[in-house]
Amino acid sequence: MAVALVARLGLAAILACAGCRNANWNKWENWRLGTASGPATAPAVATRPAEQGIPTPLEGLTLRPVVVQTIDFGILRVRAAAGTFSRSEKIWNPISEDVLPADTQLMLHNNGLRIGVGKHASWPQIKAALDAEKVEVSQDEQVLQNSVPLNIEVNPLPRDQTVFLIRSDGTMPGAFFPQSTTALRIEYWIAPNAPDTVMIELIPEIRLARTAGQSNLAAAALQNTTAGQPCRPLRELTARLRVGPGEFFAIGPSRIANQDHLAGSLLLAEEIDGRKLESMCFITPKILSSSKSSTP
Repeated sequence: MAVALVARLGLAAILACAGCRNANWNKWENWRLGTASGPATAPAVATRPAEQGIPTPLEGLTLRPVVVQTIDFGILRVRAAAGTFSRSEKIWNPISEDVLPADTQLMLHNNGLRIGVGKHASWPQIKAALDAEKVEVSQDEQVLQNSVPLNIEVNPLPRDQTVFLIRSDGTMPGAFFPQSTTALRIEYWIAPNAPDTVMIELIPEIRLARTAGQSNLAAAALQNTTAGQPCRPLRELTARLRVGPGEFFAIGPSRIANQDHLAGSLLLAEEIDGRKLESMCFITPKILSSSKSSTP
């Protein structure tokens, strides 16, 4: 049986200052246009002994094919001064937030987040708006199989965090998480009625501090997190998207993201050497050719 390819992503740790108006977009541009040097097909699946002509005790049994779903994620993170993304409609105009229900949009906005889907044909307009700003760019590519979640560690340095969730009924519960980090958890699957479309569930989460005795490697592998590190998904802020060929999805800060203790501020806003900054992520999923193996 094919083994899931588990990957962890620490974008903040590899964030590269690309300068002001001369940010290096080459990898993202090549990947977006399908000319990147990354994998073009799914990894090969090892041949079973029976397929090599070696008799096995299972000969004569009916074997069912197992399809390995492989998704290639191209990830671009852009960081700039506070207000660059949260208060500029030039960047958000080409991105459709209407792919989400109105109540979900409002819930996200009230908690400092904006999420939507854009088309690669509109990327030059977005890039022109970004080139007019002083931005820092980091890029990465991750290949995952069989719905192993993609985790983007936005702020990987542990810190004491208090999180408030603004609900649609006006209530505002909160919780304190000592020495925790923030991440974006992206779950995905291929749409059953559209084999060229990827369904995305984007979930903000808090990575909790490790405690003594938490070293269950098997559990950690299932969660795709560091060994022994539990997490607290903010599932009330889940956004479900359909991303088709030639499309990407984006997550950025809303106008109130710089208010302390909201999910958007903890995920996408930070202060470094007295400079208030915010980030926006553009992510393109590509379905690679599926591999098949046989299993009883």
